Amino acid sequence: MTRKIGSRLPARRIIATLTPLLAALACAAALTTPARALTVQEQGWQVANSKCHDGDAKQCELRDRLSAVLKRHGCLYHEDGDWWKCSGAR
Repeated sequence: MTRKIGSRLPARRIIATLTPLLAALACAAALTTPARALTVQEQGWQVANSKCHDGDAKQCELRDRLSAVLKRHGCLYHEDGDWWKCSGAR
C-alpha cells in the first residue's frame, strides 16, 4: 500500500503532538499568576480573630472594629470559612 503525497496524516500527527504541549503551557501560565496580597486590615483581622478564638477579649473587640472597617470598604464576610473577600479597588 502506498501513501498519497498529499496525505493528512502528518498534519494530524503534528496536531496530536502539539495539543498536550499547549495544554501544559496553559496550565503553567495559570499557576504562575500572582496571588492578591491581603490588606493591613485583613491581616489584622486574621490575627485578632485567631487570638479571639483563644479567649482574648481585647482581640475580640479589635476584630469587631476591623470588621466594621472592612464592611465600610465593601468587603464581604464569609462565615463558612471565616474569611473576608474584598474587591480589588480599595
